[in-house]
Amino acid sequence: IKEPTEVFGVSGTLPVYCREALQEVSFGDNNIFDSLYESYKEDVDLAYRFQLQGLKAYVLPEVIGYHDRTAPGPKTMGDVAAIKNKQAQSPRIALLSYRNHLMNLYKNEMWQNLLLDFLLIFWYELRKFVYYLLFNRAVLGGWGFIWNNREDLKNKRKTLQANKKINWEEFRRWLK
Repeated sequence: IKEPTEVFGVSGTLPVYCREALQEVSFGDNNIFDSLYESYKEDVDLAYRFQLQGLKAYVLPEVIGYHDRTAPGPKTMGDVAAIKNKQAQSPRIALLSYRNHLMNLYKNEMWQNLLLDFLLIFWYELRKFVYYLLFNRAVLGGWGFIWNNREDLKNKRKTLQANKKINWEEFRRWLK
């Protein structure tokens, strides 16, 4: 028997949550998921909120689930694999994935960790931005969506950061 393994968060494919935990991380109006996320990475947003509240997530290795992904991740790491993955995505999926990724960074990350990892984050985000600028400019429309919803995002960030139960050093264990 394999033991449960603590993880940053669980995939939205087949999660099981405790109702009380979901209520604790909801936006107060029983909205578990942020309404700005149409699809993609809303499970990452939820995982961030769980972590900020000091709640834990586990994977049960003996449980098997199947998910037919329309936006598969790269099979290997590196820039070439990332480019091939982006080329395989539909423009709509690429837009939503990119936009929601940026919202996750803005809403959930603590400024201390952003500052400590600034060069790595900047280099990663710059490469993605240049790729989209050259090969799929429609994805950059996500910036307009973020701009148009900046007040909502700012208020959610303020609430999340004011109510968090862990500090940046505790959170940093996930950033190794």
